[in-house]
This record gives sequence, structure tokens and C-alpha cells, in this order.
Amino acid sequence: MRRILFWVPGLDLPIYAYGFMLMLGFIFGILLASKRAKKRGMNPEIITDLALYLVVFGVLGARIFYVIEFNDTFSFAIFNIFDGRLSLIGLGIGVVVSSLLFKYREKINPFKRFHPFNAKTVIFFTAIGLLITLSAGRFFYILTDSSVLYHRVLIRPYEKFYPDTIKRIPRGGMLTEVGVISDKNSPDYGTEAEYRRLYTARMYDYDSLKEANPHYEVYPAWDFSVFEVWKGGLVFYGGIIGGIIGGLLFAFRRRIPFFELADVVAPAIMLGLAFGRVGCTMNGCCWGKIPDKFVTKPVSKENEVLIGRTIPILSYLTIRFPPPKTEEFQTTEGIVRKEIIPESPVHEAQRSAGLISENEWTLPVYATEPLNIVKALLLCLLVLIYGRKWKKYRGDEILFLGVIYPIGRFLTEFLRGDNKPEYLFGLTVSQSVGIFVAFGCLTFWMLRRRWLKKRTIAAEK
Repeated sequence: MRRILFWVPGLDLPIYAYGFMLMLGFIFGILLASKRAKKRGMNPEIITDLALYLVVFGVLGARIFYVIEFNDTFSFAIFNIFDGRLSLIGLGIGVVVSSLLFKYREKINPFKRFHPFNAKTVIFFTAIGLLITLSAGRFFYILTDSSVLYHRVLIRPYEKFYPDTIKRIPRGGMLTEVGVISDKNSPDYGTEAEYRRLYTARMYDYDSLKEANPHYEVYPAWDFSVFEVWKGGLVFYGGIIGGIIGGLLFAFRRRIPFFELADVVAPAIMLGLAFGRVGCTMNGCCWGKIPDKFVTKPVSKENEVLIGRTIPILSYLTIRFPPPKTEEFQTTEGIVRKEIIPESPVHEAQRSAGLISENEWTLPVYATEPLNIVKALLLCLLVLIYGRKWKKYRGDEILFLGVIYPIGRFLTEFLRGDNKPEYLFGLTVSQSVGIFVAFGCLTFWMLRRRWLKKRTIAAEK
């Protein structure tokens, strides 16, 4: 339960536990998949090459899925290239870069297919050029204009109690969402509060924003938290979707049957996930609900998701997370405060809900992370056994995993305290996606086995 494992001596560089465990998961997953590939007569180096595709597309898919699910916790001002705030220098650099890409397209591998000068080439490079030019203009605008560092954010009381009832009213020439705070524990009870989501990324001067809203939070426009995957924030289903895309692309380019590759890496996925869940435990994310027997304070309706029923058989399978810790160091530049234990997401959630103070340990929560570690290792073992004893056709192992993983995830989601049950029939987003994944894999698996069986019989005749 230590978000930062250690600091690199001399570089003052933090090594985050989540990113470190993610790296170990990839390494051991590659080793397992390479060993399986060798046993099946494949060149193990293929797995090493495949790993690059899976890492890039898997992490990208997992992060995109997470950002979409928790979009109201991120700042997207840096991506808003359509509000007119662009740097002329950045636009000029973008035009130069786009022109060079077009000129030397026959020497750049992804662009070689657009070497002939035709309508397809013009349309493609026009779109790419506009994106590069506008992005460079935005990048340099935020980088060089020090007077505009903050954008309009989700404006909320300092205590982070959200309005229950939201209505849209005209204000300042635009529709503004306003609600009355109904939480009686809030000092702002009964007053109106503006409710704006983070992706309305219009720029504001910091001083004027603070003067207008002295008791509200602001976020910097120069915010790269969307990309900080080493601090946590990956969704497994998104990673699977991204990994499938990367695997299909690799299989197509190497002319290797996709399901042959997928079967080889199937148990390695679960082994890597087990390491990732160790990272979740150390990071304090993906936490469980608080059994209601440990809760003595009332909470707002918004924070009821943090609390669950006390299940006797699981009430002793709980863990607690430490409070944040900082230390002071004397340097040549003076006293420097360094985070030794940054505040974990579960601690921040319970503190914001008024259940604990800043210096207290969290209330006990169901040990969902350790449970998921055990579950991932068991699924890895099950896939290995299934592949050795019952596999009949290519693709059986990955489809078997596609059926059984969502079942376990569906059950453990009921213990999670970080996902709101606001999707299909009051389920979480992972449960909703898991239903379609499980039924989709099962249906495809049965139809495919039937088709392969008929083809085998026809070939024997």
C-alpha cells in the first residue's frame, strides 16, 4: 500500500508501484507466452514482436476506456483546439511539420501507400495536416501564454458535495447547469451551486477565476493527467479491445492465424493481470465497499456507492489504507517537502465523503484487489489446464477465457466501491460490458466449433 515504491537517487524521480507492477506483468506474461509458443512449434521471437503491439494498443485501449468512464475527473483543455486560442508560432510549426510529412511520405513507412498523388492522398494529408497544425497551435499557446493557465472546471463546493437536482438556466449568454445543494451536512446546504463538467475547456485567467469563486477548486489547463497511466487508471475490457486490435494488425502483417496467437497468450493475459492487481493494491485504486457495520457517520446520496451490505462470510476479508505522508528535507535551496506516501484514491474518496480525516487510516473495505489477484491466477491455471486436456480447435482457449472471465468480474463488481451502478439494469459499466462479452464469446465459440466440425467431416469424406 505504497503508491511510490522509491525515489531514484540523484534524479529525484518517483517510481510508482502501479507502473512498476504493470511492467513486471508484461515481462512475466511475455516469458510465459514465449515458452508456450516454443512448445507449439512457433518461433518465440514472434511473441516478443507481438508484445510491442499488445503493450501499445492494450494500454491505449485500457486508458481510453477509463477516461471515457471517468471523464468528469479529467481536464481536456489541452485538446480543445476549436475555441480560437491558438499560437501563430505553433500553427507555423504545424504547417512545416505537415509539409515535411507530405514531401517525404514515400520514405515514411505508414505513409508509403499514399505515395501516388491522387484524391485519396490529398484528403488524407489534408486531415492529418489540420490535426497536427491545430494541435501545435494549441500546445504552443498554453506553453507560451503565462496569463492564461486555467480553464473553466467542474465548479463545486470545497467539501465536494454535488447538487442532487440539476437544472439548466441562461446565464452570461449560455446555458449553465445549476442545482441546489441538498446535503444537510454541507455548510452550503440550501444554496445554489454551478455544476460544470471538466470537458468544457474554455480558458480563464487564474486571478479572475479565483476572485469570482474563492471557495471553489480550479485545475490547470496544462494538465497531462490523461496520459499518466503509471499512476493507475486502466480498465481491463478496454485493454482487451485494444489488444485484439493490435493482435489482428500483427497477425495480418505477419500472415499468422490470429486465433493461434490468441491461444498462446491467453493464460499470459491473466498472469499479467495478476501483477496489475498487485499494483492496484499498492496504489489504492479499484477498492471495495465499506461494510456498513464499520460506518458510524451519515453520508450524502452521492457517496452511498462507497458503502455496501455486511456479508458475514466476507466481512473479515477487509483491508485498510494508510493516510498520506510527507517529509521535509534540507537542501541547498532550502527545506523541501516530499510526498513519501501520496494520498491513495480510496483515502481521498472516504475523506471527501466526510468519513475520515486527512490523517486517519481508511475505514475497512472489502479486499477486492487481493481477491482479484487470486481470481486472475486461478483463471490462468484454468486456461492452461483446459488447453492441455480439452482443447479441440484453434481459438478454444481465448474464447474459453472470454466466457469465464466476465463471470468472475461480474461477481466481484458487487463488492467494488469505486464504480457506480448506473448502467444496464442498475449494473456497473464493467458488469454491463461483461454480459455482452460473455454471451458474445459463447455464441461465437459454439457457432465456430459447429462450423469447424462440419468442415472436418467434409474434409475426411
